[in-house]
Amino acid sequence: VLVVQAQRILLRFLQGGFTGIVPSSLAMASVIAPRERSGFAISKKQNSVAISSMIGPLVGGVWCDTIGARTVFYLASGLSALSLLLVVFGVQEPARPEPTTNTASNQRPFFSLLRRADLAMVFFLIALCQTAISFSFPLIALYMESRGAAKSSLGLSAGFAVAAMGIATALMSPRWGRTIDRSSPRRALLLALPGFCLLMALHSLARTPGELTAIRFGLGLFSSAILPSLYVTVQRSVSAEERGSAMGLASAASIIGKLV
Repeated sequence: VLVVQAQRILLRFLQGGFTGIVPSSLAMASVIAPRERSGFAISKKQNSVAISSMIGPLVGGVWCDTIGARTVFYLASGLSALSLLLVVFGVQEPARPEPTTNTASNQRPFFSLLRRADLAMVFFLIALCQTAISFSFPLIALYMESRGAAKSSLGLSAGFAVAAMGIATALMSPRWGRTIDRSSPRRALLLALPGFCLLMALHSLARTPGELTAIRFGLGLFSSAILPSLYVTVQRSVSAEERGSAMGLASAASIIGKLV
């Protein structure tokens, strides 16, 4: 059993080493979109992530309960192969901007960005907010069971709870994106964070699986503004030639938040 568990951990570790599609797509969206539409573009990208997080747990939960957990990995592998084909034949990378000056910061933007106090604070906030968003994910199934969900359909119940947050995120991401573009990322954060904090606290008061699912839906209405606002702040704080490195660092901060 220990050997099997070690193999699973190793495979998950190796899988994580090939998850660069998220920072790459984020950097591409920030480069392609005009500055005045960056909030909407990044929110739409976040929308696609929300839709996948809605469909994935729901389909995976049904598949696990009806067919079996082992075959879920075959399904995920096939979808990953399909994604590879779509990237190879359907995605065109935008032209790289020419450096404005031949300075050391342009030659090594990664290191120059790390030394900026303003960006370091935003990266820290991305990691912190992502930690808050992801903190309850591993506990959803256990919490559903403690609130009366049947063990025979526990995967489905947990999938619905996760999907509810994804549905709300998909509905609200474009609206938050317009708010970011018309006003500012800071204003969107000030509007969204109080509601997010309140809904997160309400998890402790849920008495049934239905109430927990409804709370997860409400949480998604506000959480959908947080990361896009911070990403846009990063995008607007750097030059065009630094944008790819900056968004990569922002994605790394988000991954660190998920790990924590």
